Amino acid sequence: MRTQLLSVALCCFALHTAAADDAALAIFQKRIVPILQAQRPSSCSECHLSGVDLKDYIRPTQPETFAALRDGGLIDVKTPAKSKLLQFIDRQPEKPSIVTEKIRAEESAAFRAWIEAAVAR
Repeated sequence: MRTQLLSVALCCFALHTAAADDAALAIFQKRIVPILQAQRPSSCSECHLSGVDLKDYIRPTQPETFAALRDGGLIDVKTPAKSKLLQFIDRQPEKPSIVTEKIRAEESAAFRAWIEAAVAR
């Protein structure tokens, strides 16, 4: 009986982890990749034009990108809402920017959703 319960628990955990991985991947593909590929101005360019190299963090796959951002100290896995990446997106630049508040809010919401889904796995 104990073995059966353990098997069921492990199976449920595996299904939850797979679902969380799928959710993070779906958000990444639908909401993050378009930001990274967009021709319009984004909050990303504010940091990356000032010397931060995007290729240090954006990798070929969603898990690799998450790991690079986490390892770089930009994602807080214990408190996702306090991730440095979100703070960078949300901060107002000292000089006027061509990035609108609407764009900044959309990007912040997309990255927040992705980080929370990726951390949940």
